[in-house]
Amino acid sequence: MSRKKKQRRWGSYPLVQSPLYRLGSKRKLASVLGTDVKSLNRLTKQRENYVRFVINKGTVKEREIQYPKPWLNTIHHRIFDLLRRIEPPKYLKSGCKGESQITNAGAHLNSHRGFKFDIKRFYPSVKRTHVFSCFYKQFEMSPDVADLLSDVCTTDDALPTGSVLSGDLAFIANLPIFSKLAAIADEFAANITVYVDDITVTGELATREIYNRMISVVESHGFGCHKEVFFKPSGAKEITGVLILENEMLLPNRRHKKLHNRFIDLDGACTDEQFIQVARSVVGMMESADQIRPRYAVRKTALRREMAVIAGQH
Repeated sequence: MSRKKKQRRWGSYPLVQSPLYRLGSKRKLASVLGTDVKSLNRLTKQRENYVRFVINKGTVKEREIQYPKPWLNTIHHRIFDLLRRIEPPKYLKSGCKGESQITNAGAHLNSHRGFKFDIKRFYPSVKRTHVFSCFYKQFEMSPDVADLLSDVCTTDDALPTGSVLSGDLAFIANLPIFSKLAAIADEFAANITVYVDDITVTGELATREIYNRMISVVESHGFGCHKEVFFKPSGAKEITGVLILENEMLLPNRRHKKLHNRFIDLDGACTDEQFIQVARSVVGMMESADQIRPRYAVRKTALRREMAVIAGQH
């Protein structure tokens, strides 16, 4: 499967209708994945099936990337495609059709009280045991099938950092956590949204009591929480990069400043190639800003025309 293919949005049928549900034999699993058992067993020799490299070397953000080699990458894309066909819960806003960071923030427009927090190091903390439990308990696979598929989907006892399926599998594997958080929110008539690992809860009763109960749930599953922010009833609140003030969505000042600095970079471009590279970045940033509050239509059009003229000269 081509890496350039547009990624599927989350689908519309329940987990129990997934081809992965209640798989009772390795042969059936292999058939669903478009391969054979012998090939799947070979793919469990994990370190041989990944390209490994380090990013941010020498810094506190240094980490290893494990990118599946072509034969494993094809299988991971197939699993990813099957996972994406499952109907997402209503509170999930990342990767869903018609949803974005902006609609995630917009879901909390009419609430002044609430809080947000992130699950700390969520993806790196999802281990093979979580994946096995997901396939065995949620998908109700036989133990040997769940064991084999867990080996195919993980490496070094964790989800591979460079695989297309890791993000979705991390979410589904921990669906019990998110379901418990949603149940607590419902109990207090609060609104909850999840964007990747960013959890936002708002409502008149969205107080520290709910927060403490939710943190207890997350921690009871072996995860930590950080970046906790409580919203003041009369103040502004920022949710997934969108500022909400007096029930209006605005662009945060730091994003205005970042765009302003990119305009300066554009003015200082020394070559046509450099100009086009920076211009593409600027257009992308204006597109994102316009989704919150349209104001850059004329500048985007002018910049695109200028890029087209330059491209026509080469």
